[in-house]
Amino acid sequence: MRIQIFSLILALLAAACTGGGQPSQGEEGKFTAEQQAAQQQAFQKMMDVHDVAMEKIIEMNRVARSLKPYLDSLDDKRKLEEVNLAITRLETADEAMMEWMANSPKLGKLRDTLQHDQIIALLKNEEENINKIGEEMTNSLENGQAVLADITNND
Repeated sequence: MRIQIFSLILALLAAACTGGGQPSQGEEGKFTAEQQAAQQQAFQKMMDVHDVAMEKIIEMNRVARSLKPYLDSLDDKRKLEEVNLAITRLETADEAMMEWMANSPKLGKLRDTLQHDQIIALLKNEEENINKIGEEMTNSLENGQAVLADITNND
């Protein structure tokens, strides 16, 4: 049941994320076709980085859930600290992605309030931000998988 609810939430978030590329009313006169195309391309590039990072969410949650039972069963303090840190890193990366998605720019709104150069600069900055979050997600996932493998191989 939890997986179904989580999947539904992910689907809704993905739909919300991709809806930001729609043109707003009245923008045709504000930007040239070339500017609009460049903005759309920059927006799509940012969202492509987001989409790659989002693919890791389910595995991150699976690894965190697999690690949590060891918090109550490990006697080795060093291993317990490793598990706790791995879970914290996974959860922190997940929260960073959720926060980014909640605050990610919507192209239509940007076009309503900013000039072309500002839009391009903001989208490039957000691409860098989501890229860093994706790297954090990858690193935390790899670390969590390594900690889990270490524990399960020593059982």
